[in-house]
Amino acid sequence: MGEPDSRLAISVRGLLVWLAGLALAGYLAAATALLFWLDRSPHNRVAFADTVALPFRWRRFQALRGQSLIAEGRADMRAGHWADALFKLRSGLAREPGDLRARLILAQFYIASNQRPLARRTLGEGLTADFPGQEYLGAVVELAAQAEDYAFIDTVYARYLPKLEAPREARVKHWLPQQQLQNFIDGGQAERVLAAKETIGVVPASTRAELRVLALLALGRPDDAVRELHAWRARVPAETDQVLRLLARAEREAKRYEAMENALDEHVARAPGVAAPYVYRVVQLALAGRMGKAEAALADYLRRFDARLENLRLLAEPLATFKGTSPMLARMVTAAREQGFETRGLQLLRVQALLGEGAAREAGRVLAEIPAVDANVSGKPAQLTNPLGNSPRQLAAEQALRDWLQLVADALLAPTPAAQTALVDGLRNRPMTMATLRTLVTMLRAGDRAETALAVLRVSEGPYPGNPWAQAQMAELTENARRAAMVKDDVAVKASETTLGQKPFFAQLDESMRAKDWAAAQQQVRELRNRQPAPAWLAARDAELLLVQMRYERGAGERLAMLIAAKLYLDGDGRRSQAALALAQEFYADGAKEEALLLVKEILRKAPNFPPAERQLAAWTPQKK
Repeated sequence: MGEPDSRLAISVRGLLVWLAGLALAGYLAAATALLFWLDRSPHNRVAFADTVALPFRWRRFQALRGQSLIAEGRADMRAGHWADALFKLRSGLAREPGDLRARLILAQFYIASNQRPLARRTLGEGLTADFPGQEYLGAVVELAAQAEDYAFIDTVYARYLPKLEAPREARVKHWLPQQQLQNFIDGGQAERVLAAKETIGVVPASTRAELRVLALLALGRPDDAVRELHAWRARVPAETDQVLRLLARAEREAKRYEAMENALDEHVARAPGVAAPYVYRVVQLALAGRMGKAEAALADYLRRFDARLENLRLLAEPLATFKGTSPMLARMVTAAREQGFETRGLQLLRVQALLGEGAAREAGRVLAEIPAVDANVSGKPAQLTNPLGNSPRQLAAEQALRDWLQLVADALLAPTPAAQTALVDGLRNRPMTMATLRTLVTMLRAGDRAETALAVLRVSEGPYPGNPWAQAQMAELTENARRAAMVKDDVAVKASETTLGQKPFFAQLDESMRAKDWAAAQQQVRELRNRQPAPAWLAARDAELLLVQMRYERGAGERLAMLIAAKLYLDGDGRRSQAALALAQEFYADGAKEEALLLVKEILRKAPNFPPAERQLAAWTPQKK
């Protein structure tokens, strides 16, 4: 027998070697193609070695890919490509969850888009066992404080206080305990500040003394606070300015106003060229209800510091947060105008104060005087000089605030469903802190808009789920509504016997309008709209009533109320626009030319391409030659 034939075995081995080489070449080609695909981005962090060793470096590849996506997302954010930025930041953090800077950027985006729960979750997922740094922890705490979640803040502080022994954390060794103690005061646990002995020992002495005084004031013990302040001043004379500020507040809360004024006078005398002590004096006098002396202090402040708009805003911002200050803000607007400053910002602060005081009609009048910003002219306001060179971003922010305040004023002035719905819809797209929400709900309840307040609180459950104050307000308003419904049912039974007919109502209204008894017409329409239950025919004739309302409001000289009725009536429909145009022509013929022009402009705002109104406006406002 001969030797076995080995040619077949040699061919198989060669084939295997050839296939192995082909597979290796294919693998390297795929790795190269992957690298070329990744390198399309200038922010790619993945190297060729990472793609070649991908099966063995999967975690490293994921981390590098996450870093690349985060860098791309940050670049898109700077370029204003929000959707791409959001997707890439999310994807990057899924691969590289430890990038705290990216978490901060993504959380800021969520806050701006009113998605606060997502912002809190994004930041919360970055809280690991290691101390995250002062900036990151400060952002977490600030977001929780805006939601008034003081229990969560307390948990966070307690978690990281023991981790401050490392040398690299020495710079925040005093900051974190101080923030924890301030959180006790904000969260209604001021007694814990007085009892904190071990923790408070690492806080600087002056800060420790101030926090103790603030805790005593929060507990309603101003006399004890005054004693602490006098002892502090005797112990450390160099800190007299800090003591005097707190002493003035403590004496005010103790209702010893003469002692308060003495402390304020001494405080300003120690720094006659600095604006802040004078601001504090005006604010404390106003809070004490000493409005005459507050006005005198304001006059002194304007005499010294009205040469700079920043100084006017420094005082106007705190004054706008409490009642009784709108006359002082009006005076500041006048001072700014006399200096040649742009007054939009100050006027908006004045409107906020007026709304807080329940003066919605006056607030609406002031808003009507503030010119709108034309967003299509490079951020420059229409019919508005801009001597300070305000940035387009600042002007856009002021316009957004003006639009919001207009919604609030309209809702307080007009009980119509359209005005209330517009306010609630506007709230959905506006970032809100709990402090702002409290103010809004308080204004709505004071203005007899309980249903709108309840709707606002329901919207707040999105950004602030489970907030104790909001939940308590909702429960109270819901119970009030239930009781009102029971009363309404009882009244409905009795009212069914005396149901108001539309023919008698309109006959009486026509008589008032023919006699030009505007007050009577206003009263009749108001009583009709407030009638419970509403007549079945009211909804069908609401548009007709709004036309009548425009007539009697114009006749009564209530230009703002006339405009509100026009806004509610006009919806872009051609028939309504034509009816409103006929009414404007009637006004013009009666000599009310300004009201007629305002009405035509409102028609064009709702129906920009309505030729009859365009022709009429051109006829009433001939071009200058």
